[in-house]
Amino acid sequence: MKNILKNNKGFTILEILFTIAIFSIIIVPMFNLLIVSAKINKSTETEISSLSDVQKTLETIKSYSKTEFESLALDGVSTQFQGETNLYYKINPVNEYQLSQFSTDDTLYFIEITMKNDNGDILQYTEGTKLLAVNLSGGGE
Repeated sequence: MKNILKNNKGFTILEILFTIAIFSIIIVPMFNLLIVSAKINKSTETEISSLSDVQKTLETIKSYSKTEFESLALDGVSTQFQGETNLYYKINPVNEYQLSQFSTDDTLYFIEITMKNDNGDILQYTEGTKLLAVNLSGGGE
């Protein structure tokens, strides 16, 4: 009978609980790290996408011909861009633009592009300029 008790090769309940506790202490923070990483990744993806959309809109407006550009609202009022639900542009002429190499008929415009979320909070913002010069070949753009 003593031989059977000394030859016990199984684990005790205490050893199993201790192993589960150590395993939990290691695994739980790893799962939390994965969750935080996924949230940061999604946030960054959204930010990069919105920045790309804002930059693309600015470049689209800057590439417009003089006729297309002048068909936009040039009065400094924030206006929705071509049916986009969350992209707005604001264009103002820059009155202080007085350089000798340009004609007095040339106009420099300051362009602001804003992306807002559904609550109206600004997600992204960028700005740029466009010069409508009269003396350029190709129709004065």
